[in-house]
Formats: sequence, C-alpha cells, structure tokens
Amino acid sequence: MELCDRFLQFIGNNYDRLYLAMKRYSLNKTSRFDDDVFSDTIIRCYNLLQKKGEMNDETEFGLENYFFKAFQFNVIREKQYARVAKRVETDNLSGLMSKNDKEDDGLRKKLEGDLKEDFSILYILEKIEKALSYEHCHLFALKHLNGMTYSAIARKTKGKGSRDKILEAANYVRENITKDEIDNAFRRFYDEEIG
Repeated sequence: MELCDRFLQFIGNNYDRLYLAMKRYSLNKTSRFDDDVFSDTIIRCYNLLQKKGEMNDETEFGLENYFFKAFQFNVIREKQYARVAKRVETDNLSGLMSKNDKEDDGLRKKLEGDLKEDFSILYILEKIEKALSYEHCHLFALKHLNGMTYSAIARKTKGKGSRDKILEAANYVRENITKDEIDNAFRRFYDEEIG
C-alpha cells in the first residue's frame, strides 16, 4: 500500500479523534474552527505524500505528527488570508475608514501576535524533530499543546519513557532555543512569505 493511501486509512481510522483535537486547537488559537481548513489539510497532505512517496517516519506516529503540523500551518495561512482580505478592504475604503485606523492597527498587532505565537510553536516543534526525533516532537506536542497528562500520554502511546522524552525535549528547548532566535526567524518568514 502506498504511503498516501496509508495516510488516508490512518485518517479514516482516527477521524473523530483528529477532528476533535484539531477543533480544540483551532478554538484555542483562533476562536473559530473551519471544517474547510481541516478538509483542505487532509487533501493537501494526501497530494504531497502522493508526490513525495516517502517520509522519514512512516509510522502512525509520524503520520499524525505530519498531519498536525500541516493543520497548524494551514490555520496560520488561513489567518493570514483573512488579514490580507481585510487589508485590501481597508485600502479600498481608506478615506471612509480613517476613524477606524486605531482599531485596524490594534487588529493588525493582535493578528501579528497570534501569527508569531503559532509560528513559535511550529518553529520549536520543527527544531525538536530535527534535533531529537519525531517521537520526542509528538510527545512534546501532546503534553504542551494538547495539555495531556504524563499518564494519559503513556496510555495513549503505550510506550515506555514518554515522560523522559518530553522532559528531554523541554530541556532541549530551554538550552538551545532563545526568544531572539524565534523573533528573528519570524521576522525573516514574515518579510519573505507574508510581507
């Protein structure tokens, strides 16, 4: 069975759990959940996996991690599209909306802050994954993004040493990633991709 088909089978077998987890994540980050973003993520992942044909970690663990990171990126992208649409609308009505400049600036700052927070999470997860392993990254995300307890994670993953791996990942972040590093990476990304 090809990787893209195994991915679809994984999504089908875990659809309800993934749907609820992504909905919880979205509501925590954006105050709204968009079914289209969820569906788009499945389709985009399938298409990319069909083209690539392989991943470093092709286990269910790796597939879930891949889907989660893709969904996070799509949520960020969706926020940005909303911001761009708002900016175009504002440009067209700039004369009429001068009294709302302060509100627009506040909205822009809030959106940029939200984007930066989401970018920081993705940046940290990517660094953990590159430096340690997919498993470290996944376990760290379960603990710090989903808010699961160590015992719940151990039951879910049926693996030994999950707490140690989470703590190892947390120590890696503390010792190797600085706020300035994230800020600089965000500015580069923001200027190049969104700018």
